[in-house]
Amino acid sequence: MPLGTPPDRMTLLGFPGRPLAGARLCRVYRPIDPVTGKPRGAWWFASAASDPTAGGRYDLQAPAGAAYWTRSPTGAVLERFQSTTLIDRSDVDAHQLADVTVPDDAPTTADLAAPAARGFGVTGEIHTLANRPATRAWAEALYDADWRLLAGLIRHDPSQTEESVTLLDTAGAHPPSYGTWPVVPPSCPLGDIDGLADALDAFGVEILPGPFDPEFVDLDDSGLLDG
Repeated sequence: MPLGTPPDRMTLLGFPGRPLAGARLCRVYRPIDPVTGKPRGAWWFASAASDPTAGGRYDLQAPAGAAYWTRSPTGAVLERFQSTTLIDRSDVDAHQLADVTVPDDAPTTADLAAPAARGFGVTGEIHTLANRPATRAWAEALYDADWRLLAGLIRHDPSQTEESVTLLDTAGAHPPSYGTWPVVPPSCPLGDIDGLADALDAFGVEILPGPFDPEFVDLDDSGLLDG
């Protein structure tokens, strides 16, 4: 069954939801704008571009927007680098990982992966479909029905175990207007995440060593014990 057309607002008020209070959310972002060179934060709600094929899966029409987060650092890297299998060390060094906890007063999340979502017209295509107008129509309809968080699956995870959480609000750089979210999410250099290389290796993704990354050789293989 293909992805259906969203039903009316009153119907979507009964869409399956679940609380996410206390859940960890992550996002990989550039703290320095590569075009302007100006600093920027982790919060960003993007509006739909004029090109219907560009932008994010659930981008809303201005003046509203969508902010994309995941439930783990690995998911955040997969979302940021998408189909890339070789990540240059300089790209890792240019990014930070933001890490927040969903506050207790956050609204309930619309669950796009819930079995009951099928009864409203949602299929697995909503997580993978490249047709942005179709997926954005669902985001628009759910936003109009007062849903402010959307939980779904990550397209670039073939195991479909990583989860995305999209926050909907007015466009721009600001924390969500609902719930007690941090104004500045805690962040750290992406390269400082313990176990990141091993986690990405499971998905066939490799971080290429930089020119100053030392290569460690086992003592038995170093030749220092010869003779």
